[in-house]
Formats: sequence, structure tokens, C-alpha cells
Amino acid sequence: SAGGLTITADDGQELTSGTTNDSEVYLSGNVIYINTNRALTLAGTSTTHTLAIAQGVKANLTLDNVSIKNAAASPINLIPNTVADQTTLYLTLKDGSSNTMDPLTGTNNAGIHVSYGATLTIDDSVKNPVAVYGGRLTKDCTINGEAAKKDDPAWLMDSKNPGSLTVYSGTSAACIGGNNRENSGKITVNGGNIVVNAYKNGGGSSAGAGIGGGDYGGAGCLLDGGGVVINGGIIDATASYHGAGIGAGWHANIVGTGHSGNKPGDITINGG
Repeated sequence: SAGGLTITADDGQELTSGTTNDSEVYLSGNVIYINTNRALTLAGTSTTHTLAIAQGVKANLTLDNVSIKNAAASPINLIPNTVADQTTLYLTLKDGSSNTMDPLTGTNNAGIHVSYGATLTIDDSVKNPVAVYGGRLTKDCTINGEAAKKDDPAWLMDSKNPGSLTVYSGTSAACIGGNNRENSGKITVNGGNIVVNAYKNGGGSSAGAGIGGGDYGGAGCLLDGGGVVINGGIIDATASYHGAGIGAGWHANIVGTGHSGNKPGDITINGG
């Protein structure tokens, strides 16, 4: 525990912790680093500490009524890894929970920082056993013990009591995605009630997307590990003054990698 935030392992076993990166969870300054692939749950409220996913880690984290408001850094920061396996976070919203990430006056900080070299998936408590296309299941499957058929509606994979996640942005960053002058990494929404507001903290100067790129950045290219994919859940996206609700920030001329070109931004909506 640190700064009002508590992390526990879902298997009930103790976590190793300390101040160096040989621990599963470690503290550096006011940043709590997750350095393990074990399934964890985060709870609590903090205005002093933030959370980071260590570079290259494949994190699995459930939010259980979490509020992080901090101008010094992104409330949740996925440290990108562009030279090897991407840093990933599978973020589950506990049923019935209410969670908020707000970088306040941190001008260049995203609420949840996901840049090229990182991948984020947001889900509710019901995991998607099959892919979604056109709002329909692509295969026969079992959902919470119940049989479902190909072409059944995809909302069958949504929780009946989904948790909520509200995320704000710094003036020049996305709510979920890139900081100032960054394209986002890949962001997938499978479930949950997601509210993003890229206007609140910056007003008429706000320039990042709700979900996607920061100022000068786009949503990235799916072929290069970026892009926004929506398979389920409910999303309420308020754009910044200059940027999109989902997609690119103002200008959007950061050169991407590989297939991205100068104005990257792949958005795929399969359901939700």
C-alpha cells in the first residue's frame, strides 16, 4: 500500500514489494510500479501517488473503486517498449465499481497513457470468448455457463452490472492514449461503462482526443500495433476543443512507423 492505494494478488498469495525492480510491485518516488504478470486488484483513492506498468510487463489488473487525481504524472502510465514485446495491460472494471483517472493540470499527461509500444484492453467481468464482427458473435461459444450461437448479439458478453471508468486528460494529451505529440498504442474496449472527457481540464485550449492521440498525434495503425478497436461496452466520449472524441488530436501530423504515414488513425467498431 502507498498513498492511499492498495494492490493485492487475486490468488491470495503475498506479493513481493520494495523499492527496486526485482520486486513484483515497487515504489519509486510517488509512482507505484507493477512488475508482474500475476492477476492483481487495485483499490483506494490517491492525490499523491500514481501507477505505472513496468516496461515489457503483461499486466492483468482489476480496478475496484479507484480514484487517482494527480498533476505530476499520468494516473496510469504504460511504459512503452518499442524494441521487444509491447507493454500490455488487461484492465478489468469490477462489477458495480466506479473508477476515475484525472491528470488535472498536468498539461502533457494522459489520464491513462498508452503510446506506441504499449497495448491496453478494457473489459468488464465477463470475458469475451470469441471475436465480434458487426455486433454479432463470430462463433458458437459458452458465456457464463450459457450456450450462445454464432450471430447472436455481442452484448451477451457484456456484464449485467458493469463497472464504470471516467478518464480526463491534460490540455495537450488524450484521456486514454498518447501524451502531447504522441500517437496512441493499441486500445481495445471489450466492456464496461467508459466516460472520457478531453475538454474539462483544458477548455478552449484542449487539443488531445478522448481516446487516441495527444495533440499532434493520431490513434496509430493496427498493422503497427496501434489503433482503437471497440468490441463492446458503452462509451461516452467528449472531444477536446481541437481534437476528436475518438481518433486524432489537433494537427495529427506526427510521423508514424511502418504503415502509419503522416496522419495515423485506425478506428474499428465491431460492437458496443
